[in-house]
Amino acid sequence: MKCFFVKFIDNIDIGEFSKSSERLFQIVLCELFALAILQLNFFSLRKNSMISALQKNSE
Repeated sequence: MKCFFVKFIDNIDIGEFSKSSERLFQIVLCELFALAILQLNFFSLRKNSMISALQKNSE
């Protein structure tokens, strides 16, 4: 599984986790980052479309 954030996640000291738990933790963190970015993109697109709709209505 490739993830943009794996390098960042690899730098986190997880402590006592076994290797398999550590990998699972990385995948979960990676998925959370991806979801957060998708949400941010969705909200910014929605905001931009609302702004353009308001501008069209005011013309």
